[in-house]
Amino acid sequence: MKYKPRNYVVSQIKEDYEKKKGQYDRLVFDYSTQRPEGLWASKDQSLLIHSILQGYAIPLVYLVQNGADSFEPIRVLDGKQRLTITYNFITNGFKLSKATPPVRVKVAEVDEFGENIKDEKGVTKTKTVLVEIKNQKFSQLPEE
Repeated sequence: MKYKPRNYVVSQIKEDYEKKKGQYDRLVFDYSTQRPEGLWASKDQSLLIHSILQGYAIPLVYLVQNGADSFEPIRVLDGKQRLTITYNFITNGFKLSKATPPVRVKVAEVDEFGENIKDEKGVTKTKTVLVEIKNQKFSQLPEE
Protein backbone atom coordinates (compact mmCIF):
# COMPACT_ATOMS: atom_id res chain seq x y z
CA MET A 1 0.00 0.00 0.00
CA LYS A 2 1.36 3.40 -0.96
CA TYR A 3 1.16 6.30 1.46
CA LYS A 4 0.69 9.71 -0.13
CA PRO A 5 0.08 12.68 2.18
CA ARG A 6 -2.14 15.42 0.74
CA ASN A 7 -3.44 18.72 1.96
CA TYR A 8 -7.09 19.51 1.42
CA VAL A 9 -9.06 22.66 2.01
CA VAL A 10 -12.55 22.39 3.42
CA SER A 11 -14.15 23.24 0.06
CA GLN A 12 -12.42 20.23 -1.57
CA ILE A 13 -13.73 17.89 1.11
CA LYS A 14 -17.22 19.35 0.65
CA GLU A 15 -17.01 18.85 -3.11
CA ASP A 16 -15.83 15.23 -2.82
CA TYR A 17 -18.51 14.43 -0.23
CA GLU A 18 -21.26 15.93 -2.38
CA LYS A 19 -20.14 13.92 -5.41
CA LYS A 20 -21.49 10.87 -3.62
CA LYS A 21 -24.96 12.15 -4.42
CA GLY A 22 -24.17 11.81 -8.10
CA GLN A 23 -23.41 8.76 -10.20
CA TYR A 24 -20.72 7.34 -7.92
CA ASP A 25 -19.51 7.60 -4.36
CA ARG A 26 -16.39 9.75 -4.10
CA LEU A 27 -15.94 10.07 -0.33
CA VAL A 28 -17.62 7.43 1.81
CA PHE A 29 -17.74 6.78 5.54
CA ASP A 30 -18.77 3.13 5.65
CA TYR A 31 -15.42 1.66 6.71
CA SER A 32 -15.96 -0.98 9.39
CA THR A 33 -13.79 0.79 11.99
CA GLN A 34 -15.87 3.98 11.90
CA ARG A 35 -18.41 4.83 14.55
CA PRO A 36 -21.79 6.29 13.56
CA GLU A 37 -21.80 10.00 12.79
CA GLY A 38 -23.23 12.50 15.26
CA LEU A 39 -21.59 11.28 18.46
CA TRP A 40 -19.96 14.56 19.50
CA ALA A 41 -21.77 16.95 21.81
CA SER A 42 -22.69 20.40 20.49
CA LYS A 43 -19.95 22.10 22.50
CA ASP A 44 -17.30 19.69 21.15
CA GLN A 45 -18.49 20.25 17.57
CA SER A 46 -18.26 24.00 18.10
CA LEU A 47 -14.76 23.74 19.55
CA LEU A 48 -13.63 21.75 16.51
CA ILE A 49 -14.91 24.50 14.21
CA HIS A 50 -13.28 27.13 16.44
CA SER A 51 -9.96 25.25 16.21
CA ILE A 52 -10.19 25.15 12.41
CA LEU A 53 -11.03 28.86 12.17
CA GLN A 54 -8.27 29.73 14.62
CA GLY A 55 -5.75 27.73 12.57
CA TYR A 56 -4.90 25.22 15.28
CA ALA A 57 -3.46 21.86 14.27
CA ILE A 58 -6.18 19.27 13.75
CA PRO A 59 -5.30 15.56 13.92
CA LEU A 60 -4.72 13.96 10.55
CA VAL A 61 -7.57 12.29 8.70
CA TYR A 62 -6.74 8.93 7.14
CA LEU A 63 -8.31 7.94 3.84
CA VAL A 64 -7.83 4.90 1.65
CA GLN A 65 -8.58 4.37 -2.03
CA ASN A 66 -8.61 0.81 -3.36
CA GLY A 67 -7.15 0.69 -6.83
CA ALA A 68 -5.50 3.41 -8.84
CA ASP A 69 -8.55 4.50 -10.82
CA SER A 70 -9.84 7.97 -10.03
CA PHE A 71 -13.42 6.67 -10.04
CA GLU A 72 -12.74 4.39 -7.06
CA PRO A 73 -14.29 5.83 -3.89
CA ILE A 74 -12.13 7.25 -1.14
CA ARG A 75 -12.99 5.64 2.20
CA VAL A 76 -12.43 7.30 5.55
CA LEU A 77 -10.32 5.16 7.90
CA ASP A 78 -10.08 7.77 10.64
CA GLY A 79 -11.67 11.21 10.88
CA LYS A 80 -15.34 10.60 10.12
CA GLN A 81 -16.55 12.75 13.02
CA ARG A 82 -14.25 15.66 12.12
CA LEU A 83 -15.18 15.52 8.43
CA THR A 84 -18.93 15.19 8.90
CA ILE A 85 -19.02 17.93 11.56
CA THR A 86 -17.08 20.27 9.27
CA TYR A 87 -19.34 19.43 6.32
CA ASN A 88 -22.49 19.90 8.38
CA PHE A 89 -21.27 23.27 9.61
CA ILE A 90 -20.28 24.72 6.23
CA THR A 91 -23.64 23.66 4.81
CA ASN A 92 -25.42 25.47 7.68
CA GLY A 93 -26.40 22.21 9.39
CA PHE A 94 -25.92 23.67 12.88
CA LYS A 95 -24.94 26.82 14.67
CA LEU A 96 -22.04 27.09 17.06
CA SER A 97 -22.74 26.78 20.76
CA LYS A 98 -23.12 29.81 23.01
CA ALA A 99 -19.89 28.78 24.75
CA THR A 100 -17.73 29.07 21.60
CA PRO A 101 -14.86 31.49 22.22
CA PRO A 102 -14.10 34.35 19.81
CA VAL A 103 -11.51 33.88 17.06
CA ARG A 104 -8.41 36.07 16.71
CA VAL A 105 -8.20 37.36 13.15
CA LYS A 106 -5.59 39.55 11.46
CA VAL A 107 -7.18 42.31 9.40
CA ALA A 108 -5.68 45.09 7.31
CA GLU A 109 -5.54 48.54 8.87
CA VAL A 110 -7.42 51.06 6.73
CA ASP A 111 -7.51 54.84 6.56
CA GLU A 112 -10.63 57.05 6.58
CA PHE A 113 -11.13 56.32 2.84
CA GLY A 114 -11.05 52.54 3.30
CA GLU A 115 -7.59 52.19 1.73
CA ASN A 116 -5.01 49.84 3.25
CA ILE A 117 -2.37 51.56 5.36
CA LYS A 118 1.17 50.56 4.38
CA ASP A 119 4.43 50.82 6.30
CA GLU A 120 7.63 52.41 4.98
CA LYS A 121 8.43 49.19 3.05
CA GLY A 122 5.04 49.13 1.33
CA VAL A 123 3.68 46.23 3.38
CA THR A 124 0.05 46.49 4.49
CA LYS A 125 -0.24 47.01 8.23
CA THR A 126 -2.44 44.57 10.09
CA LYS A 127 -4.02 44.38 13.50
CA THR A 128 -5.49 41.48 15.43
CA VAL A 129 -9.16 41.66 16.33
CA LEU A 130 -11.45 39.30 18.21
CA VAL A 131 -14.39 38.08 16.14
CA GLU A 132 -17.41 36.64 17.93
CA ILE A 133 -18.64 33.42 16.34
CA LYS A 134 -20.79 31.94 19.10
CA ASN A 135 -24.37 30.97 18.28
CA GLN A 136 -23.83 31.50 14.52
CA LYS A 137 -24.22 29.33 11.45
CA PHE A 138 -21.52 29.31 8.78
CA SER A 139 -23.44 31.74 6.54
CA GLN A 140 -23.71 34.19 9.45
CA LEU A 141 -19.97 34.40 10.11
CA PRO A 142 -18.33 37.72 9.28
CA GLU A 143 -16.14 37.78 6.17
CA GLU A 144 -12.89 38.07 8.13
